[in-house]
Amino acid sequence: MVPDEIAQCVAESLGRFVEMYALQAEASHNIAQATGSEAGCVTASVASGICISLAATMTGADLGLAEDLPDISKVSKNEVIILKGHVVNYGSNINQQIRLV
Repeated sequence: MVPDEIAQCVAESLGRFVEMYALQAEASHNIAQATGSEAGCVTASVASGICISLAATMTGADLGLAEDLPDISKVSKNEVIILKGHVVNYGSNINQQIRLV
């Protein structure tokens, strides 16, 4: 169940325009403050979080490299080492997520 406070916030927002870029930027800022990190990213699942993390690790701050994915011909960090026991389904097949990046 969703707590009443959250359900009320969602209900109030349904009839309004939301600038998604601004919402994501604010969420990133709040996550960064809460965790002490440089930035944060809201994802739909563990699998998508792993995929985003891998892409960020591979491309760093180079937006051009990120936009070129899944082409990794210009990426120097292009291998993933993962323990066999971690190759499981986190909402989707982790091997598939790694290959997509």
